[in-house]
Amino acid sequence: MSVAFLVVLEQLSPLERAVFVLHELFDYDHAEIARVVERTPAACRQLGSRARAHLERQRPRFPSTPEAHRELVARFARSVGSGDLRGLVDLLAEDVVLDADSGGRFPGAVRAPLRGREAVAGFVASTPRLPAGPFDASIGDINGEPALLLRDRKDAAIRVVITLESDGGVVRAIRAMANPDKLRWLNASRAR
Repeated sequence: MSVAFLVVLEQLSPLERAVFVLHELFDYDHAEIARVVERTPAACRQLGSRARAHLERQRPRFPSTPEAHRELVARFARSVGSGDLRGLVDLLAEDVVLDADSGGRFPGAVRAPLRGREAVAGFVASTPRLPAGPFDASIGDINGEPALLLRDRKDAAIRVVITLESDGGVVRAIRAMANPDKLRWLNASRAR
């Protein structure tokens, strides 16, 4: 599943998420789901309908091809790495959101989502420049989508994963994962 889809699923209520996942992904019927979540089948149909409507509202209007998305990630990386603020701003949607999870252990990470082109571009522009910073950047695949991977120059461990959600060739959301506990699996799987 894409990171964007997982983030949208988190926005559903626990019951909506359970009904949606059981029905859409595991093909349970509403009577079976009703027994699991202790609701009526009619209530489960309503919860599923609300969940689908929410997911539909969050779906990009103009989804990009995998090639176009990879190119957008590459352009983002070049703009950030070179300090090209104008190029970065041009890549961002007016209502772009930057969200990060550092587990409270990554200095300089945002603590709450940043919203808007100027706020996001200003924050990204204030971060240490690549390649001058302590990381090497590369593009890799995370959950089947291209992502910017920042590796520690000392031990080559992935310290930050940045995924972009795009719509019509612009970045709608930037998600940065820098929580070492959540990246442990990624580093372990790449070490094998």
